[in-house]
Amino acid sequence: MAAKPPRFAGKAWAEMSNPGLNSIVGVRDAAIAASAAHFQVRIVEAFRSLMLDLLLVAVRSV
Repeated sequence: MAAKPPRFAGKAWAEMSNPGLNSIVGVRDAAIAASAAHFQVRIVEAFRSLMLDLLLVAVRSV
């Protein structure tokens, strides 16, 4: 079976597909930003918990 010539030239294909790809990249970027914010909150909470645990150990040791 012989290969058929492409229906669209490279530039036309890029112009048609880029908006869809940009949407996918936008979703990815939003997910990364949300997970980074969540991760930052978790770090603060973990540090606060560590400090409280260390305080409780120090008080218990006295």
